[in-house]
Amino acid sequence: MSTMTLFEINENNELVLSCKGPVGESHFRFSAPLGYTPSNQMPELSCAEWIEKVQAAAEGGDISEGLAEKILASLARMPDLEPGQKACISFSNGKDSEAQFILAAMKYPKHRLMALFADTDDEWPETYDFQPVFESWIGVPITTLQSEGIHHLLRHRMPFWPMMGRRHCTKNCKMIPQRDYLDAEGYDQIRMQGRAKQPPKAKFRNGQVIEVKHPAPLMLCGERWSESINRSTLPHDSRDDVILRNTHRPVLEFTIEEVWEFIFWMKAPYNQVYHFVKRCACAGCPFASTREIETLGEYHPDKLDEWCETEEYVNHPWKGIGFNTIRKKLIQEGRFGMKKRKKSA
Repeated sequence: MSTMTLFEINENNELVLSCKGPVGESHFRFSAPLGYTPSNQMPELSCAEWIEKVQAAAEGGDISEGLAEKILASLARMPDLEPGQKACISFSNGKDSEAQFILAAMKYPKHRLMALFADTDDEWPETYDFQPVFESWIGVPITTLQSEGIHHLLRHRMPFWPMMGRRHCTKNCKMIPQRDYLDAEGYDQIRMQGRAKQPPKAKFRNGQVIEVKHPAPLMLCGERWSESINRSTLPHDSRDDVILRNTHRPVLEFTIEEVWEFIFWMKAPYNQVYHFVKRCACAGCPFASTREIETLGEYHPDKLDEWCETEEYVNHPWKGIGFNTIRKKLIQEGRFGMKKRKKSA
């Protein structure tokens, strides 16, 4: 059984989510605190100092006891780094990857952190705007990895829509670019169970022996149990068959309310895309709802145009509905590019 998520913008310009299903974010209303202004930079504190700060915030009523417990549990659970090892954040510019990035900066010295943003070449413009702002705030460089791009993938190499259990978009545009970057930089891989053993100081990429210069990094990602039924059984730690490194999930037990409470308590900047969509993913994500694609056409009509062209290559309507059908509807109703015109007016 899956979870169906609906959303709407209410009269106060708040994003309201309503979920139906056994797992999911139920009746969540996104609205930044009145007059919310992010700080210029994340405070430079040790992990011990952060623990004291979280405890004091809970005692003083600045954050909920439930959030404090999860922050402290996450910091305690995150693995200690081996000598010379780094923690590598898989950063999407979304709320969950932001929260786990902040936790990583609480747990580890910042010089032991690295962050990778795998660009699908179809991100929301708000995402591209947000990344340098957050990078400056957290004080850790974010490396942008260019992939072949989801449109090139679907038009020329794998012209079929991604499905649950067959997410060739995520694998080719997100995970493989991270793996190849880490290999190219000389970061070791983990030994996969059931795989042929490779020489301890040499691994292979594209048929070429590569020199190992650094220990395999600890990968961190922002998956959460309450996002969907498919993620509700994820472990805190696992081996990744594609990235070929161990992955830890710092915010696995957080709810959507706790993620936002954490971000706002930290006075961190956040991606403005959340003012009108519920997820920070590809702008025309094949797993998006019809309403999200309509929103894309209202705010960024050029992005929807590009998906309509990709649909012609796939030669099958998206979800049986079609990006082109949605665009025609928006044009007929006078909504195509409507929010863009309003913003620039």
